[in-house]
Order: sequence, then structure tokens, then C-alpha cells
Amino acid sequence: VADTWESLDGWLDAICLVYTIFARGKTDVLAGIITG
Repeated sequence: VADTWESLDGWLDAICLVYTIFARGKTDVLAGIITG
């Protein structure tokens, strides 16, 4: 069970990282459109 939780935790970290990069990228694009 511990291995499963560690694996799940790793997946959650990866998903959070990807989501953060994706959200930041969209924010940068929106900022570029607004200021551009």
C-alpha cells in the first residue's frame, strides 16, 4: 500500500507541476494580448 501511495503522490506532484506551467503559460499569453 505504501508503494501505491508513493506512486500516487508522485503522480499528483507531476500533475500539479504540469498544471502550474500550463496555467502560467496561459496567463503569460493573456498578459501579452492585453499589453500587446
